[in-house]
Amino acid sequence: MISINSIIIRCVSVPVVICHDGINQLVCYRWGLIPSWSGDPSIAERLINARAETVDKKPSFKDAFKKRRCLIVAESRSLALINGHSTIRLFLRQSGEDISG
Repeated sequence: MISINSIIIRCVSVPVVICHDGINQLVCYRWGLIPSWSGDPSIAERLINARAETVDKKPSFKDAFKKRRCLIVAESRSLALINGHSTIRLFLRQSGEDISG
């Protein structure tokens, strides 16, 4: 059974939708990225976010961005707004109880 964690953090299993041979499948993947050029799985703990402006150019992300995409199943999204020394956390959720991706 696949369950949705309340918070997605590095190196936990999360449900994602992938397209394999033209068929969408719901599977669990471990959050993080192991680039094709790295043989060290521990690098996934450091590669968890990419900037939208450079994801197709950075060596760590560009191959995965072009060939290995997935849709992350979630109920909400959190954002951290940092202003000087204070941080405000916002949780964004669509109305109703639908799961979004």
